[in-house]
Amino acid sequence: IVVVLPEGNFMTQINANTRTTILLCLFTFVAATAIGVLTARWINGQIGKLNSAARGIASGDLNQHVEMGGVVRIVEVEDLAGSFNSMAEDLRMRDWIRDTFGRYVGRRVAEQLIQSRDLLTEGGDRREVAVMFCDLAGFATLSERVEAERLVYFLNAYFSLIAREIAATDGIIDKYIGD
Repeated sequence: IVVVLPEGNFMTQINANTRTTILLCLFTFVAATAIGVLTARWINGQIGKLNSAARGIASGDLNQHVEMGGVVRIVEVEDLAGSFNSMAEDLRMRDWIRDTFGRYVGRRVAEQLIQSRDLLTEGGDRREVAVMFCDLAGFATLSERVEAERLVYFLNAYFSLIAREIAATDGIIDKYIGD
């Protein structure tokens, strides 16, 4: 396409309506470009917040929360931030359950609580269970006669045997007590 311009000053040869249209187009182009650049910077800042928080989670800092705000609102970015915050909360809850309940119940039970939060809110689970109490007959007398190292070896062998059988039936050892 070849455009042939008349000789002389180009702007003086164009009528007033055409000049106004060209100026409006230029103004619109500059304004749209400025708005586009500002919006892109804002989105980049919001994604940067998410990226920084994700790095924090990856390094083990689960106390991450991303706030989205500003004049511009983009639903997809806000949804992503909400999903991120929900994930961080779930990770904190998982660790809290593992740390808290892991002190009192077996690791398997703590993992079950992590898998199903319903157990926390529904008030537990009713089950038929068996409880085992063991007493080693003559242990006090034996402990007085045998060297400590041999006694520890004997107890470790006994507890290993019992623990293996309990684990084979999905049992949980709550604690070892006694003299």
